[in-house]
Amino acid sequence: GLWVMAEGAIYDMFDEAVHVVDRMPDLPVRAWLVPVDYGTSNPTAFLRIAVVHNPQTKRDEAYVTGEYYWDSRKKARQKTDAEYSADLKEFIAGLSRTAPVTVYVDPSAASFKAQLKKDGVNGVKDADNAVLDGILLVASFFSTRRLFIVRGAAPNLLRELASYVWDPKAQARGEDAPLKENDHSCDSLRYGLATYFKRDGMARAPVAKHPAW
Repeated sequence: GLWVMAEGAIYDMFDEAVHVVDRMPDLPVRAWLVPVDYGTSNPTAFLRIAVVHNPQTKRDEAYVTGEYYWDSRKKARQKTDAEYSADLKEFIAGLSRTAPVTVYVDPSAASFKAQLKKDGVNGVKDADNAVLDGILLVASFFSTRRLFIVRGAAPNLLRELASYVWDPKAQARGEDAPLKENDHSCDSLRYGLATYFKRDGMARAPVAKHPAW
């Protein structure tokens, strides 16, 4: 199992035994979400998230089925926008044959969005970057068992979930904000879920708020 920083953990409801599954259910994919946390000196992370409708619970569920993660510091090489765009096109190849694909990109990544457009990547949208609202939605999906990660599909996301914590310095100032360390896949996850389900007018499932909220 994963060691978790319990004190100040943002997703303390995440349970590897519950939320990591061997495979997706045998249900049609309604949509593919490909959220992008774009970085230059910081890592760039993409996720591949399948949205399916569970007929038993009558609710949509999300399954993380793939991950792209490039840490330019560890790799000792920074990629260009064109290289990231080519990597993303390979990452989503074939998905559109099964369901619509939407790529959600941080609104501040203007140069990368321009490159995607130049390279003919369709379905690119600005991500909703409201941090606390997005965290609350992701937490609600974990709490109500609507968000799962396929085993082996996203090792960096699992690593980050184990150490994604509230920033104690921000809290000392009376602010609620996640610590900006090892959060790139977590940010990508938040972009995808918050933007898609907000767009569809999906009612957020109730969840007990963290004391910091």
